[in-house]
Amino acid sequence: MRHKNISFTSEYRFRHIIPFLYLGEFLDKESQKNLEEVSFLAKQFSELQSEYGSVDTEPIRGFENYKDFRDETELNKHRIRLHSAALLQHSCDVEKLVYYLGGPHVGANRNVPKILHDLKKGVQPEILAEIKRVFEHGSPRHINATNTEQNLKDYYQYGNHESVNDNEDEVEKVLLKDHQRGNTLLVDPRLFAYIPNSHLSPQGLADLFNLWKEARHISDCSHRVHPESMSINDWTNKKNEPPVYFAGSFVRFCQWIYNLRISYPKRRILLGDDDMTNAFRFIKNNPSTVAMNGFMANGHLGFSTGQCFGACFSPPNFDQGAKGRQQQASYLWEKEPERTLARAVDHTSRMVFEECTSTESFTQASKDALNTGVFRNNGSRKPPEFPMQVDDCMYADVEEYFKLTAASSIMSLEDVFGVDHPCQEKALSQKKFNPLYNEERLTVGHEVQSRRMVVVVSVRRRAKVITYLTDEGWTVVGSLKSIREACTVLGLIGSAAEYNPWARAQLFILQNLVREELAIRYKKAKIDQRLKKLIDNKVRRLPTTMRHRMESIVATEYAAYMYRNGIYFALSEPITKCVMIIIRSLADKRWECPIGHIIPRMPTWTTSGDASDLALSVYIKQAKVFCLVPFGKDLFSRIKGLGKDKEVFINSLEYIALQLAHIIINEIYDENPSAFPPSPTHLALGDNTPSVLWLNHHSTASTMGQNQIRLTAEYSIDANVKSYADFNLTH
Repeated sequence: MRHKNISFTSEYRFRHIIPFLYLGEFLDKESQKNLEEVSFLAKQFSELQSEYGSVDTEPIRGFENYKDFRDETELNKHRIRLHSAALLQHSCDVEKLVYYLGGPHVGANRNVPKILHDLKKGVQPEILAEIKRVFEHGSPRHINATNTEQNLKDYYQYGNHESVNDNEDEVEKVLLKDHQRGNTLLVDPRLFAYIPNSHLSPQGLADLFNLWKEARHISDCSHRVHPESMSINDWTNKKNEPPVYFAGSFVRFCQWIYNLRISYPKRRILLGDDDMTNAFRFIKNNPSTVAMNGFMANGHLGFSTGQCFGACFSPPNFDQGAKGRQQQASYLWEKEPERTLARAVDHTSRMVFEECTSTESFTQASKDALNTGVFRNNGSRKPPEFPMQVDDCMYADVEEYFKLTAASSIMSLEDVFGVDHPCQEKALSQKKFNPLYNEERLTVGHEVQSRRMVVVVSVRRRAKVITYLTDEGWTVVGSLKSIREACTVLGLIGSAAEYNPWARAQLFILQNLVREELAIRYKKAKIDQRLKKLIDNKVRRLPTTMRHRMESIVATEYAAYMYRNGIYFALSEPITKCVMIIIRSLADKRWECPIGHIIPRMPTWTTSGDASDLALSVYIKQAKVFCLVPFGKDLFSRIKGLGKDKEVFINSLEYIALQLAHIIINEIYDENPSAFPPSPTHLALGDNTPSVLWLNHHSTASTMGQNQIRLTAEYSIDANVKSYADFNLTH
C-alpha cells in the first residue's frame, strides 16, 4: 500500500528512540538504570514493556478477533490490550502495526483483483483507475508533509472540543461502533509519547443539540489551535484529490423520473433507494497516514484506519467507488439482466409492490432537447442512472423492470465494495433497507410522488417545523432567543422550503432580524479594544509564509464575537406573525413543487426584459408580445436620486421587468393551458446581475428587493409556469 505520493513525517526526538533502545536491548542493566533515573519516559516505557512485551499478539491479526463484533456492547478491552502490545512490539510505529494487523484495517476483506476484473466492462477507465488506487493505496491521493514538535504539542494540550469533553456517554457509543467494525485502533494512551510521525485532531460531536438526529462524531481536521497551527486539512488539498460527483444527485433522480413519465405516460413508476453502511469508513487511510489521523477520547488513544468525517480528502476518495457503482449498476441492468436477477434473488424475493389505491390520473411530462425519454432512437431501453447522494443510491422504474433496477443497484454495491464478509458489516445497510415499493418515497429528506410528479415536504419534516416553532415559543411576542436559535429556525424552515419560493420569501423578516442583530454586534466588534488586541496578537504570530491566513483569522474572531450565545433578543410582532403564517400554511397543506419545475428543461417561453431611467420593457418572441412601461416625472426623479430618501435603484426596475414577464407568461398560459406542455417553464433574460439573482434565489439583502420578491412569491402560489432568469448582455 506504499505510494510515492503519500508521505507524512514528524520531527524526531529522543523519546522516539527509547523503544529501539529497550526492544533492541542496546542498554546494559546499569545504563538502563541510569537512564530511568533521569528520564520519566524511559522509566514509563520499561513499565510498558513489562506489561505488554511478552503478550502473544498473533490472535489480533486478520479478522479472527472481529468474528463476534455484532455481540459487543462495550469496548473490547482484550482487543485494546492486544493492539497496545502489538504497537509496543513494533517500536510504537503505527504504520508497521497496520501492516501487521491487516484485516479490516487495510480492507483485506476486499478481493481487489476480482473487483477490478468485474468492473472492467462497466466502469470508465479513469474511474476504474481511481478505484484501483483507492483500494490498493488508500486515502489521500497526495500528501507530502511534516509535523513539527511544537505543532504536535499544541494539539495535544488543546485536547478535544467541549461537545466531546462534556458528553462521555455519546462519545463511548461512537468509539464502540468504530472499534467493533475495525474502523479505528484503540491503544494505551501512555504509548503516545513514543509514536513517530503522528498528529492529533480535536474530536467533536455534530448535531448534539439537534432534536431530530443522533449526535454525529466528527474529527475536526480543519481546526487550528493557534493562527500558525497546521491541521490535516492544511497538509492536504482538495485540488490534489479526484473530482466529486454527488452534487446535484437528487435533481438527476428527479430528471430520470421525468424521462420515465415521458416514455411511460400511463404506467406506474415505482421509487426506491438503498443506503450504505460505514460510508466514508469503507475507504481506508494509507498506513503511512494512519498515525496522522490520531485522536484522544474517553481516556483512549485512537487512530482512524478508515477515513475520517472531517478530512477534506474523504468525500472525493469515497466518491470514486460511488461513481463506479452507478456505472456498474447501469451495465448490469443492460448487459447482464438475467445473471443480476439471479444474484440478487435473496433481496428481490423480499420485495413487495404495494397496490395502488389512488384514483388520480397520471400527471404527464413533455419531451424536449434535454429530456427525450428512456428509449433510444432504435427503440431499446436506456438503463437507469442510479444517482448517489453520498451513500444513498436512488432509482426508479416501471413495474416491469423495477426488480432488475433494484437488483442492479444492490449487486453493483457488492461488485465495487466487495462481497459480504462474516466479520464485517455488510455494505448494504439492512437497517435502512425498505423492501416496500410504491409511487411515493421519502429519500434524502424529500418525499417524491411519481403519480402526481411532485416533490412534497414530508409529513415528518412538516411536523418537525410546526412542533418546533410552536413548542419553542416562536409564536409568542417578546420571547427571548439567541442567534443560534434564530439560525436553527432559518435552517429548519429553509430546508422545508427548498422548492417553495413562497415559503422562502416568508423568511425575509426573520433573516433581516438576524442580519440587523449581527450588524449591531459587528459595529460593537469594530470598536471592541479587547477583540482588536486579540486579533492583532494572533496576526502577529503568523510567519510571513502564512500571511494569507490573516483574512480568515479576522473573520473567525468577528464571527465568534457576534454569534456568542450570551446575548438574546426579543421576538417582535412582525416575526411572530411571519412564523404564524408559515405554521398555518404548512398545517393547511404540505408545500410541494412539480418535478418539471425542478429539473433542467428547455423553456417554453424565452423573454427579454430591460429597464432604464425612462421606461422598462418586455419582449416575448413566441407570443409576439412587446410591452413598454414609461415612467412619470416623479419616478424619474427618484431614479435619478433627486428624491433622496425616496430613491429607486435600477436593480429594482430591472427586477420589475422580469416580474412583468413572469406575470404576462402566466396570463398567456391560463388563457389556454391545453396549448402548452405540463409544468411549463419560462426563461427571462436580463442584463442586470442582481435582478437575475433575485429571481433565481428568491433572496436579497435589499429591503426594496425583498418586497418585490414577496410579490413574486405570492403570485407564484397559483402560478403554473416556473420562471427563472439568466444574464445576457446582448439580448
